[in-house]
Amino acid sequence: TTATAMMGSITITITSTLRRSTSSMPLVSFSAARWLSLENMIVVSGTINTPCAWSYRPSESAKSLNDPDLQTGAQIDLLIDRNDKTITICEMKYSDNEYVIDKSYDQRVQTRLRTFRKVTATRKTLVTAYITPQGLSDNMYSRRAGRQITAEELFG
Repeated sequence: TTATAMMGSITITITSTLRRSTSSMPLVSFSAARWLSLENMIVVSGTINTPCAWSYRPSESAKSLNDPDLQTGAQIDLLIDRNDKTITICEMKYSDNEYVIDKSYDQRVQTRLRTFRKVTATRKTLVTAYITPQGLSDNMYSRRAGRQITAEELFG
């Protein structure tokens, strides 16, 4: 299911999905049971959750704005909109070892979150969850993650 909305010169497209693949991690196909397992790891018990994907492509007029966050596109493969005024943004990354979030990648994630907030005008709290085979390497950037989930936890 795809929904598109216009906000001034900005087009918002939200695609509901449980089977969307990502080029960064081979979690191509979730069964309903795997989805429930992931959902239970990420969200607060008792909340109503809506999973979807989100992307933003700036229009030509948006590219001329003085806001660099709105001049380039952004994509979120999986977000979970919760009824407790929180949106969990899931970053899925593949690595044979613990995934290292460096300064450059952290800046890209922070830009993506700012773009999402500006385009959607959400006032909800944004929480980042990382889904990686081996977890995250502990550093100053990984400590910003609201949650991390390993392949062992997910497929256990």
